[in-house]
Amino acid sequence: MSSWCPERSATGRRLLASVVLLALPVLALGADTSYLPIAEVGVQTHTNRDLATGNEPKEDGEGYTAELGVDVRVRTPRSSTVVRPVVRVQEYPDSAGLEDTEFFLDLRNQFRTQQGQFDLAARYSREDWFNAELPDARFGEVNPDDPTVPQTGTLTEGESRDRFNILPSYTHWFSERVGAGGSLLYEAARYDGGSGGGIDYDYGAADAFVAWKYDARTRVEVGPYVSRYEATDDSAKVDAYGLNATLDREWTQRVRSNFELGVYSHDAEYADPSLVDGSETGWMGRANVDWLSEVSRVRFGLGRRYSPSGRGVVTTDDEARLQYDRDFSPRLTGTAAARYLKDRAIGDVDQSSDYDFWRAEIGMRYFVGSNWFVSGGYQYTWREYVTATESASDSSFILRFGYSPLKPGRSRSVIKTD
Repeated sequence: MSSWCPERSATGRRLLASVVLLALPVLALGADTSYLPIAEVGVQTHTNRDLATGNEPKEDGEGYTAELGVDVRVRTPRSSTVVRPVVRVQEYPDSAGLEDTEFFLDLRNQFRTQQGQFDLAARYSREDWFNAELPDARFGEVNPDDPTVPQTGTLTEGESRDRFNILPSYTHWFSERVGAGGSLLYEAARYDGGSGGGIDYDYGAADAFVAWKYDARTRVEVGPYVSRYEATDDSAKVDAYGLNATLDREWTQRVRSNFELGVYSHDAEYADPSLVDGSETGWMGRANVDWLSEVSRVRFGLGRRYSPSGRGVVTTDDEARLQYDRDFSPRLTGTAAARYLKDRAIGDVDQSSDYDFWRAEIGMRYFVGSNWFVSGGYQYTWREYVTATESASDSSFILRFGYSPLKPGRSRSVIKTD
């Protein structure tokens, strides 16, 4: 079980520094660079922020937030890069031990050669437990698809989490139709404070594949992968290997999809003698669809992931999520998003922390001038443990004021993956 110590905070700072150092040379790739500041302040009310059940006291107060960041975009004839650092300051008067300052850094880069393409996605975050351990309904703006779902679903005051992941990949084409490539994933999570918090872990995965282009719009990849999960307190070590197949299809210039199906064998070792080491087999699969028009965008995801978790175990996560963005006018935009998640531990472990989760939100943003905006919205969160007799829910209303040169529509722009 994690407890606060200076080394943990130092680890978080080193992870942040690593991403910053990684970003600096990327920003020097070319002269076509834009710097777009992002700033906003807001107030958010809750009916049950800590998702208490039964006779437990419910936190139903309000909180105040302020964010400051910059959206940096670099383009060269061969590459595209986005870097977005953000600092968030928050104050909830009724919460004790809240992490009042949070940090985020997202990086995404693509570099193309005559016969290949290199992709890099990286993210660092230091968040308060309340924000870190419940999945977001919206897709990320810089890195839309988070490679793992480590959230525990448990809320504990006085806890924070540093999380870092990096995912480089490369594909080389030997001919117009045949290619090969691979990717690496490393993720680390470190928890500070709290007596009932998460378990620090390191997770790594690697895959290799052969690729075949059926036509200009269809691509198939097949290959093996391996992964390892290690809890840093030595309570668990999990190795897995398997086979993945993916299908990418660009139906039109506006509609594209990705389908993935895989099988795995999972070998676990536990330090606790009451838990039985063992092997299991399972499957994972996902379907993603992205539709973009002149004034709207729809993103949809459905499937099962194999993922590390701050619970000290590896989990399977069945989820469905949907997001709709719309430009109603040059000044008015709207977003609606929903996500359902079923988180289950794999193996002979305590499954009392398995949970079902639902989050939905809707919001509108209106630009008062060319750069200033006001936004408002509503968010609903629901969670239920599989062994609990009651579920918990929270309703939240949000009002924000801010400054951003990201005009309606531009905030949804992403680096293309073709």
